[in-house]
Amino acid sequence: MNAKGPLYGYSALLVGLAVALATAGYFLAGRIAAPPRPTSPLLQRVALIEAPRGTLELPVYTPLNTAQGLLARRQLGEEQGIWYSFPGPRDEGWSSLGLSRAVSVAFLDEKGRILVILDLPPCPNQPRCPVSFPNRVYRQVLEVPQGWFARHRIAPGQAARLKPLKKEDQPQGWRGQRIFGG
Repeated sequence: MNAKGPLYGYSALLVGLAVALATAGYFLAGRIAAPPRPTSPLLQRVALIEAPRGTLELPVYTPLNTAQGLLARRQLGEEQGIWYSFPGPRDEGWSSLGLSRAVSVAFLDEKGRILVILDLPPCPNQPRCPVSFPNRVYRQVLEVPQGWFARHRIAPGQAARLKPLKKEDQPQGWRGQRIFGG
């Protein structure tokens, strides 16, 4: 019988336990020291939109990504919108996937000029929803309940922008997001 056998086994077990504890401590320390994340994935802002009778203010959600915007669609009130901003030019189509009511969608250029407005039908849970194409290159999208633009006589060529966000209104941990036209 080898005298090193049991002692060697205990040593290997202790080394393994020490490595496991050190690794767990390392990852736990990283989670504790991580910077705080924004309290809400959706920033609430105000869109300023040119209209024949002056500038309109519309409360909007500004999702940090398109997927969060799709979730916000369920919260959209009659006098609210969702403002999507993209880092580069886009020409993709737009769908009303997940919506139980129709929407009007304005496609804007990088300066906030409205290029085209489309009305999209509701598509709450169908496997295939129609996709509408603006046939323009856009950088921003403003989605509102259907008829909102018509009611306020807003048409292509008019401008829209986001009201600047006051520092005290920024969520904790938010470092700012470049919003075109804002």
